[in-house]
Amino acid sequence: MPQHGFSEDLPIEEIVQSYTGIDIRNKPLKKILGEMAAEFDRRYSITQPTYAAHSIFYLKTKFDYLVNRVILLYALNENDTSKVESYFWELIEALRKVRESKKPWHDYYLPGTFQK
Repeated sequence: MPQHGFSEDLPIEEIVQSYTGIDIRNKPLKKILGEMAAEFDRRYSITQPTYAAHSIFYLKTKFDYLVNRVILLYALNENDTSKVESYFWELIEALRKVRESKKPWHDYYLPGTFQK
């Protein structure tokens, strides 16, 4: 079995569904990537510090495989494929930054209103 741990014989729809719980059928690529990025971030956030480096390597390997296989379904050219891959990993980085920030933005209130 390859390093990513998925069977090459199964359709990517089944692999994504079983590994992430995301149904990719009849969805736009951007929506699928957004859901997959959120799932990656969720899994990343619960890795245990003791073996995080090891776990994160395999998590990235698995998601890299899944994203590449999903992109193949959309028959993009090489330039668009690399842009979409970059989009996915940048989205994950943005989700991580928001998750790790104590307060991503200030709470603003209208003057003269009371906070509950």
